[in-house]
Amino acid sequence: MNASCETFNYFPAHGFWEQGDLMTLVVISMSEVARVFELIGADCVIVRNTDEAIKAFREALDKGYDVLVLDEDVAELVEEMRVKIFREMKEPPAYMVIPSFTKMKGIRLNQLYNMVSKAVGVRLRWQSGQS
Repeated sequence: MNASCETFNYFPAHGFWEQGDLMTLVVISMSEVARVFELIGADCVIVRNTDEAIKAFREALDKGYDVLVLDEDVAELVEEMRVKIFREMKEPPAYMVIPSFTKMKGIRLNQLYNMVSKAVGVRLRWQSGQS
């Protein structure tokens, strides 16, 4: 299946979207449920273990996808490698972590918490369940 959808394309170097360009998208997940993304023209790779996750992530980068969508299970397995590789890339692809289809882990929430803490220069205090 061709992993492209006619949509807007983001050009990080220029900071704008251009209508009509093709954007390539791949979803890497440990659950067959992720195949639902194929309905919108995305490629979907289902992995079973760490080795397959790392291989699929590297292949996605080699193929030059514009957007990488990883579920929390896969994101956790490739995070250290992703950070290292993205630092060396001039224009890394857009990267999105979605909740796991098997069990929500809150990985993305923790990543956002760490980014905001770093941006403001202090470790924020985590409070939940209060109105």
